[in-house]
Amino acid sequence: MKILALGQEYHVDKTQDNVVEYIFSIIKAIMAEKNMIFCGMRIDGREIHSDFEEEIEGDIESIEMIEPILLTEEQLSKDTLISIQEYVKRSLIHLPQLAERFHAEMLSTDTWEELGHLVEGLLWIQNTVQYYPMYNDIFTFSNELETINTAVNQQDTYMIGDVVEYEIIPRYKMIEKQLEDICIHEVDGNGTN
Repeated sequence: MKILALGQEYHVDKTQDNVVEYIFSIIKAIMAEKNMIFCGMRIDGREIHSDFEEEIEGDIESIEMIEPILLTEEQLSKDTLISIQEYVKRSLIHLPQLAERFHAEMLSTDTWEELGHLVEGLLWIQNTVQYYPMYNDIFTFSNELETINTAVNQQDTYMIGDVVEYEIIPRYKMIEKQLEDICIHEVDGNGTN
């Protein structure tokens, strides 16, 4: 089996004792030496982001190549901001209809699932504030999350629609605009890596 990391190839004997620990010791040594952050891995081309040990142990006999996904702090930061910008852009397509369904009390299991996904998205963005304090004002959704929670507990669907329409959508538009320069910079290839 091979480990391919940052252009270097390492050979690992699959039959050795503690092979999974050995693989991760190689990855950790590379991370420390190159000051990189581990963000996942590709196992024979299939990208995974969790349960690494189980994935390796489960397929140890057939695995030919493991490629750790390693990023610098700057790369990870840019990738995260680009992901947030892309997420809010996609969300802005669907949020007006979600608000409308709550206002009209046209509720279904799908509507509630969409609200759940929205809450997960708000929490994900808010959890990045610790890394991007300069975006604290637009990445923090504590008030909106509290209002949604209150509205759900009171079964006030109109209030949920209002929060989506008048608070979240405008904020998502602000986030999209604020992060636009970062994303354009990256897509143009003018970004520094």
